[in-house]
Amino acid sequence: MKKTIILSFVSVVLLGLLLAACSISHTHEFGEWVTVKSATCIEEGVEERTCKCGEKETRSIGVQSHNIVKSDKVDPTCTEKGKTEGTYCTICGTIFTESADIPELGHNYEFVQDTATCTAEGFKEYKCSVCGDVKQEKSDKKAHSYQSTVVKAAGCTTDGVKRYTCTVCNDSYDETVKATGHKFKSATCTEPKKCSVCGLTEGNALGHDYKSSITKQATCTSDGVETFKCSRCNDSYTKKIPGSHDFVDGVCTKCGNYDDYLGCAIVAVKSYFQANLKNPNSLQLHSIKYYVGKNDKSYFYLVVEYSAMNGFGGYNRDTAYIYIHNKGDGTFGYSPYSTSNSATDSYSSKAVTYSDISRFTDYYYS
Repeated sequence: MKKTIILSFVSVVLLGLLLAACSISHTHEFGEWVTVKSATCIEEGVEERTCKCGEKETRSIGVQSHNIVKSDKVDPTCTEKGKTEGTYCTICGTIFTESADIPELGHNYEFVQDTATCTAEGFKEYKCSVCGDVKQEKSDKKAHSYQSTVVKAAGCTTDGVKRYTCTVCNDSYDETVKATGHKFKSATCTEPKKCSVCGLTEGNALGHDYKSSITKQATCTSDGVETFKCSRCNDSYTKKIPGSHDFVDGVCTKCGNYDDYLGCAIVAVKSYFQANLKNPNSLQLHSIKYYVGKNDKSYFYLVVEYSAMNGFGGYNRDTAYIYIHNKGDGTFGYSPYSTSNSATDSYSSKAVTYSDISRFTDYYYS
């Protein structure tokens, strides 16, 4: 124990002497600065250096600048949230821009298939177009997909049959199609009332209802046409209207032409006696001779034996010679002859019949 105390005392004495010697004549020789405490973004640091004698010297290290970096953006998924981009210091951890949560997207399911049929239940399958997740839902049986076909066509008086068959499972059932009833078309001029389906007829044809109209007028020298047309069906037919003169005493009342030489003679005799007799109504015809030119048939004359009342109340018998010329246009000219010689020399005789004579008597016999 005593030795320990003595050694301690000696050490203290020696240290005191050493210090006293340094303070008197020693110059510090410091070594390199050594960082004792590193500076941060928010707190100064400390560095020191040491002399061989053990003397130390310290100084502060200034606050460092922040090292700001960005945090990565994290995209959300169907089931997990994402993060927006943020900023922070890598040294001190200070956050400058807070990174916010991005809500999860949720699945975007798309229909894939339905396994249910018209005979069994199934499931509906959906698949997420983003992550491929698959989900299924129970699916009830489907309705049948029927298509119809006519097994037996309905008639006017008989029922028909229509069959419905499922295109998926071939399930089928029949349906009665009621009779259609007759579909009559109205009767026409030539056909009775008739069903357009089965051909059944009722009643009789109407018959034509012809209405007539003159479509071409007849003339003295050409035929006309009368047209008969049905007011219902427009069926038609025509009938000839004979064209003819309407001769009265040898003269046509429609066109004024003479029917023949004898017709002209009637007019000539009437005109002659009207002009030459004092009392034309007393005329009595006895005979007529008809002469036609030998070389020129357009000329002829009449020799008329007649009696007529004279101015004294009696009757005289005489002969009239009347010359007639066909002008070639349907008209005739005439003039009296004083004697028969000129006529008989150049004309041949032609007898006049009783019917011809009678045509005169209508005018000149009282």
